Amino acid sequence: MLRELNDINGDRPVRDSELKRVIAGATRELPGRFETARAMLDSMVRSARYHRPLDDASTLERRYTSLKLDDLQRAAATSVNPNALVWVIVGDLTRIRSQIEDLGIAPIEIRDDTGNARTTGGTPAGGDGRDRVRD
Repeated sequence: MLRELNDINGDRPVRDSELKRVIAGATRELPGRFETARAMLDSMVRSARYHRPLDDASTLERRYTSLKLDDLQRAAATSVNPNALVWVIVGDLTRIRSQIEDLGIAPIEIRDDTGNARTTGGTPAGGDGRDRVRD
């Protein structure tokens, strides 16, 4: 995933064929997103929540198909920054710690099951031993 995010603004930007494939897939799934009354209501609620017109869903196909590769690459250049990611990895610390360290992605912070920083080994009081390893 990190390689893909680095490549999008580097050696391997999004190709026109990839953009067309994604637009075609997103357009084909549109009818299924609005099959039920509840789905229509959810769409209207989202439109209201984000201050969009209530007919926002009816413009999706036109907006999808009007996307150009330059638009996507410009958006990626300003929005995709792999160095700003926060990785949240949940698992058995005794099993995954060395693997996470070997990745060398970022400094590692160990958190207990309530989100508090851990500075020593062992299971924190009240914890179940499933610690959070995160940047």
